Amino acid sequence: MSAHLHLDPLGGVAGDMFAAALLDLCPALLEGLRPLLRSVGLADDVTVSLLDHSDGILRGRRFVVDDPRERAGGRKPGAFVFAAGHSLHAHGNHAGYTDICRRLEASDLSPGARTRALDIFARLARAEGSVHGIADVVDVVFHEVGTQDSVADVVTAAVLLERLSELHGGLSASVSSLPLGSGRVQTAHGELPVPAPATLALLHGHQVHDDGRLGERVTPTGAAIVDHLVPAPGPRRPAGRVVGVGTGFGTRTLSGLSNVLRVTLTTTQAAAEPWDREAIVELCCDIDDMTGEELGTGTEQLRQCHGVVDVVALPCLMKKHRLATRLSVLCGLAAHTEVIAEIFRATTTLGVRVVQAERAVLRRGLSEHEGVRVKRAQRPGGDTFKADIDDVVAATLSERRAERRRREDRAAGKD
Repeated sequence: MSAHLHLDPLGGVAGDMFAAALLDLCPALLEGLRPLLRSVGLADDVTVSLLDHSDGILRGRRFVVDDPRERAGGRKPGAFVFAAGHSLHAHGNHAGYTDICRRLEASDLSPGARTRALDIFARLARAEGSVHGIADVVDVVFHEVGTQDSVADVVTAAVLLERLSELHGGLSASVSSLPLGSGRVQTAHGELPVPAPATLALLHGHQVHDDGRLGERVTPTGAAIVDHLVPAPGPRRPAGRVVGVGTGFGTRTLSGLSNVLRVTLTTTQAAAEPWDREAIVELCCDIDDMTGEELGTGTEQLRQCHGVVDVVALPCLMKKHRLATRLSVLCGLAAHTEVIAEIFRATTTLGVRVVQAERAVLRRGLSEHEGVRVKRAQRPGGDTFKADIDDVVAATLSERRAERRRREDRAAGKD
């Protein structure tokens, strides 16, 4: 049994929305969360609650932190206060990346949850460092994402994800297109455009769109959680059986739109397949203005390009009865942008068709017999073997040369 979590960011993604959505999906995940948060410094008089919520259109949950000092004034809504001896206020009202890492390492989090939390903060640190010109992440000081509520959002997300993964024996994830938002946001660095620079850095490679609504729709914390969960470019949503849905509300109100993040959990009974499945990209173009020698040189360049699996050239007939060559290049998801650039460099095409697909691949192995590499394929009907043609040719040529030398020696009376 495998589980898959899909994110529908209708209103956007923030740390509290993500936590609320997972807890709406499975409220039992809340058990034991508070002591874990206290182990990273949450003060005893600060409460964490999961509340039912509705905007008149949808119902779901909100993840709420209540700080008594907030009501007395002086702290921003939802901020966590850390107990004496556990302060993350190493830099005024903010926290250094190394301070947070030390606190996480000393916490009671499970190894899996700790690894997730550290990874999310590492992504945040790299993004902050890149937009502010800080070469070493150890020098990064978080501002908005360093406040205590953001730290707790990340820790909560890490704990819930790890528990969900343990419940289902593993967890994959995907995300629909993310709303960019627009306008300005006030930060410790002054007024910045929406999306914030660190958010954009974290969303590199992810699908985004503009639905015309103002405001910050994806926070840096939300973007870091998404990037941790769904490395870009992420997988497509697989077929499966829906076993749960969760809806997490944010604190903002959007005109004519529920400010929610919806998560859907599906499970698939994995069949015992003697092959693997992997995502692949096919890049195609039709070329009618290159000579055979030029095209041959170009295809060899493409075969040497990192990430390319195979290159095939087939004859075709284009409009106005022009003879042409259809070039098809298979490559991995992560390499397809680089390969497209190489196609434009190596050929005269003006456009490339991009098709993302899944392929089934037989499990293979390689052995050696008498100096010849032999490829083994595990087929459903039984394993098959094929000698590497380059080694066969080399062995044949070597044997022919040896036989020629023997004939020459016999002719010269050297036997």
